[in-house]
Amino acid sequence: MASKLIEMTGSWTARIGYLAAWCCLAMAVLQVSLVLGRAYLQIGSVRLQETIIYLNVVMIGIGLAYTMMRDAHTRVDVLRERMSERAKAIVEILGLVCFALPVVVTVVWASFPYVVQAWITLEGSRNVGGLGGTFIIKSMLLIFPCLLAFQGAGVFLRALRTLQAERGSGDV
Repeated sequence: MASKLIEMTGSWTARIGYLAAWCCLAMAVLQVSLVLGRAYLQIGSVRLQETIIYLNVVMIGIGLAYTMMRDAHTRVDVLRERMSERAKAIVEILGLVCFALPVVVTVVWASFPYVVQAWITLEGSRNVGGLGGTFIIKSMLLIFPCLLAFQGAGVFLRALRTLQAERGSGDV
C-alpha cells in the first residue's frame, strides 16, 4: 500500500516538474523576445512582462515539490554522506516534521485570507494594459504548499519504509 502511494506521489510530482521545466523554457523564450523587441523594434509589452512574472511564480511554486522528490534541495552533504541509511531516514522524517510541515501550515494560514480577498475582488493587474487574473496567480500561494505537503508525504513514507527495511519488516 505505501509503495503504491510513494509511486503515485513520485509520478504526479514528476509530471508537475516537467510542467515547471516548460514554464522555464517559455519564460526564456518570452524574455528574449521582449528584449529583442525593445532593442531592435522599439516595442514592448506590459502583458508580456507580466506573463514572464506569472510563469516564474508557477515555475517556482510547482518546482519546489519536484525538487523535494529529486532530493535536490539544499542539504549539509558533508554530514549526510557519512550517515547510514537509517540515520538519513530519521533526519528526513525530523526535517519534514520540524521544518517542512510548519512552513506548509504557516504559508497556508498566512496566505489564505490574502488569496480569498484576491478572488472576491477578482484582482487584476495594477499596470495599465497588464494581464487580468492576478487572483488566479495568487492562488499559487495555496497550491505550492499543498504540492509540497503531497510530496512530503511521499518522502515521509519512503523514509518510514527505509526504517522498516532496517528492522527487517515488510511494507509500511
